[in-house]
Amino acid sequence: MADGLQHYACTTCGYDFPLDVGEAALRNGDNPPCPNCGKSLRTAFVQFSTTLTTAVSMKAVGRRARGVRRRFLDLRAGASWNRDRQRYVDRVMNVDRDADTYDEVVADPETGEVIHECHEPLSEHRGHGKDVR
Repeated sequence: MADGLQHYACTTCGYDFPLDVGEAALRNGDNPPCPNCGKSLRTAFVQFSTTLTTAVSMKAVGRRARGVRRRFLDLRAGASWNRDRQRYVDRVMNVDRDADTYDEVVADPETGEVIHECHEPLSEHRGHGKDVR
């Protein structure tokens, strides 16, 4: 259904005015009397709609046993905000400490373009992220 005036009626008796009469009355601030009851009170039913987009991401961690704080596996997948493009992109990251691997792929979901791809030993993964010093 399109946005805008959907229904225009007399507030007193409920008489339905044609939409073109209702739109003209709203634009001009002019309310002709109701042909049914003679009153000038009107109710305008207006509908507005919008589109909402959500961004979903998932994170999973692997730990060996209770009391062991160090994670051996860190997986992340889903939407991630990209400042350069000013929109969400798809990001898949896998950190496996046991296998000493770091894998990350960032792609633009609209174009399919791979923005960033990194596959290297975790022990050599240095100098990345916003807090690089």
